[in-house]
Amino acid sequence: MEGYHYWLILGIILFIGEIFTPGFLLACLGIGAFVAGLAAFFQVSLTGQILWFSVATLIVFFGIRPFIMKFLNRFEDQTKIGIDALVGRDGIVTEKIIAEKQLGRVKIGGEDWKAKSSDGSDIEVQTAVIITGIEGATAYVERKNKGE
Repeated sequence: MEGYHYWLILGIILFIGEIFTPGFLLACLGIGAFVAGLAAFFQVSLTGQILWFSVATLIVFFGIRPFIMKFLNRFEDQTKIGIDALVGRDGIVTEKIIAEKQLGRVKIGGEDWKAKSSDGSDIEVQTAVIITGIEGATAYVERKNKGE
């Protein structure tokens, strides 16, 4: 077998491995192997083949891979989870929020949270609020309709 056969076989194996791994990393190495195989076909020395492999891999990894990763991840689910999902949701005050005493509770969905007013105002029971932030086990809220 000629030297370029080994590079082509290596490239094919790397592309098959890419099927089972995320990140387009093995494909970068596979492209480098194909370029080195092309160099071997034109009778470049082994040192030259390794140099072509390295340069091609680096060019693909740093030049093309970022664009491919952006393309592949463009539809990635951007759903917020955990406490990040609570920010912007509506709630109802279940215990009067008194800014001075740092007292108050709010119901968000089916959960009861300690609450503080984000603008420093008192908020009465049964007032609709919007969650503006979460810090620890405390929800920061503001009136849903500030004009009321």
